[in-house]
Amino acid sequence: MKFSIITVCHNAVSTIERTIKSVIGQNYPDFEYIVIDGASTDGTLNILDDYRQKITHLISEKDRGIYSAMNKGIRLANGEIIAFLNSDDFYIDENVLTTVRNRIETSDKHADVYYGNLIIYNKGTGEGRLWKPGLLDRLFLYRGTLPHPAMFYRRNVFDTVGIFDESFVISGDYEWVTRAYFHKQVKFSYINVLPVVFMEGGKSTSPSGSAIAKEEKIKIRNMYYSDFSGKIYYPIRNRIKKTFGF
Repeated sequence: MKFSIITVCHNAVSTIERTIKSVIGQNYPDFEYIVIDGASTDGTLNILDDYRQKITHLISEKDRGIYSAMNKGIRLANGEIIAFLNSDDFYIDENVLTTVRNRIETSDKHADVYYGNLIIYNKGTGEGRLWKPGLLDRLFLYRGTLPHPAMFYRRNVFDTVGIFDESFVISGDYEWVTRAYFHKQVKFSYINVLPVVFMEGGKSTSPSGSAIAKEEKIKIRNMYYSDFSGKIYYPIRNRIKKTFGF
């Protein structure tokens, strides 16, 4: 089983080396590493050049955003399993790919998307917390999504469902997961692994990013949940919580 690990980056000079080291340090023998850089100007390319011999495919050019870059990586990938690792995130140890392979082999081999747990590290407070997904159903996806660093995709699922919608700025992964979930031929499987430390505090958490994410989430809900009672339940519940504090 070959893995394709994809990192997209832009001006990530302070974090990209840790990400790279966590990938190339894996003890699993069969994987490729793809890095898509958005024409960085801060010294990121100098670091990438230092590790060029360890990177299977390296592209540095302007793109149309994170999902454009992720799609470039998908098109280059030759592995059976694709994973995305953000440029400030990192694998928790050198055994991640081996552990994931073993979990896949001993779980549902016919699933199209596997997802696990992650550590969410808040760069502002310096605190980390364990994130575990709940039951993956319509209600779960109405509230939020699966974080893509904790997901492992079979390559051919992108042929079935399509790649990421590049019209989204922040929530393209949410749209893809929702689209895939409602696709009758796609199967998700939870595997109890802890592969990634996810660094919280990126673009989506800035004031402007949060506003964009909120707008995009509404758009996605309208696309896939036109008949869903949760559209009524959650606004009422949130108003009660705000008013009464529970």
